Amino acid sequence: MKSLLRTFQSLSAHTLRVLTPCECHVCQRPLAHGFICRCCEPKIPAVIPNDTRCPVCYTVMLHKTELCNVCLSYPLPFRRMIYLWEYGDSVRDLICAMKYRPSRSLCHGVGAVMGEFISELSINPDWNLIIPIPASRKTLTKRGFNQCALLANSVSSSFPVPIEVSNELLIQSLTSDPRAGMDQKRRLRSRVSLKVTKPELVLGANVLLIEDVITTGITAVSAGNAILNAGACSVDILALARAPSWQRLRARVYKRCLLGQRTATNKVSSREGQIPFGR
Repeated sequence: MKSLLRTFQSLSAHTLRVLTPCECHVCQRPLAHGFICRCCEPKIPAVIPNDTRCPVCYTVMLHKTELCNVCLSYPLPFRRMIYLWEYGDSVRDLICAMKYRPSRSLCHGVGAVMGEFISELSINPDWNLIIPIPASRKTLTKRGFNQCALLANSVSSSFPVPIEVSNELLIQSLTSDPRAGMDQKRRLRSRVSLKVTKPELVLGANVLLIEDVITTGITAVSAGNAILNAGACSVDILALARAPSWQRLRARVYKRCLLGQRTATNKVSSREGQIPFGR
């Protein structure tokens, strides 16, 4: 995992020159180069993959079993879920700087770290399409870009053969509520309506979904459900961080987003040929 920290300091000169003057994106201290200072680097705990993680939701388990108890009780629409960090402390500061200052260069830099992280995992990527979680129109107008789309582009570029990124296949409907700044209770009550604009382009595809933070999981699960219902073969999700509260909210999210709906969850419920995480 040392290479992940090196990635923060070894981005291309073009990316680093975007910031003038150069400063740490977390604490805003002046820097000679790079975008994260040495003081802030150790505060970002990288999630180290191991053999005791659930192969679906990536939660640490005390004993190695096929799936964790929560995934057995409340299946996800994802074949596998991957995240780099637990959301909190300087990880929160980093992501907030990326989204709310806002910073395109930081999005590209963090996306490069996501790509490096994927290369550290002992999995055989079979994705042929990358789809970022879409931003609301209000967010796009205010921020000027979709941070997940920038992350997706950097992740795609990290592969020897870049994977196609589609920013327009998954969109939010006008009835969706902007979720930035909502507390947990409001997020659980808010409306999330996502749809695939061209189902024929995802038909039979293995899709990698890109998210910044999984908090309640409603947006991520709704997106995965929409893509599977459009005919995708499988959906994996890669996120920067996962909120610690997410696991205990699984039952509520499952009942709201998945229970009683026609989904392709059964495609992955048997986990045949499931690729576990590990070195």
